[in-house]
Amino acid sequence: MKRPPHSQPATPARLVKTPILPRDPTKSYLWGPPESHDALIGRVVWRWSALELIVEELIWEILDMGVEAGRRITATLDFKFKVRLLKEVAPVKLNATELASLNKLINRADDLYTLRNYVAHGQWVTVMPGNLPAVQTLREKLPPDAAKNEVVLLDCPKEWMEEVIKHMIITGGLFSQCKNYLQKSKQVSR
Repeated sequence: MKRPPHSQPATPARLVKTPILPRDPTKSYLWGPPESHDALIGRVVWRWSALELIVEELIWEILDMGVEAGRRITATLDFKFKVRLLKEVAPVKLNATELASLNKLINRADDLYTLRNYVAHGQWVTVMPGNLPAVQTLREKLPPDAAKNEVVLLDCPKEWMEEVIKHMIITGGLFSQCKNYLQKSKQVSR
């Protein structure tokens, strides 16, 4: 298949993960985040939804399916299954170099998926003193020295949340470029 002229988009570095640690017993935890954080939480959830839709559209493009048929396949899958499906079908349309780039992009998205799950499903608290927004979870692997029933905490300051949102936008844009690239390839080969 003849490919359109294309330059690989630069993939920014993966998001630096905030350490996930056991709760500090010397601090107190107020239920819920500061009200100023509500919009950031909503933006993370919204941006993730947009990114996940682009992944679905990429799968549909690879499978040469329109929305009607494509959504019947991807609508009930969670992100992990969509990624598994994408990895299975991508070799049909992508060469080894393109697959390597796609796998890097999938790894970035997988990191963001984990963070989105903390934001969307974790128990939000405000750490005092300091008025620091954070998410508690029971799901994360604990450090070896932590008690097995420990709740772990992910600090989520405003700057970090904005960085997560930025990475979701960039990652979604790169998936979209991949989809557009395949659409152009289809047009060139006709």
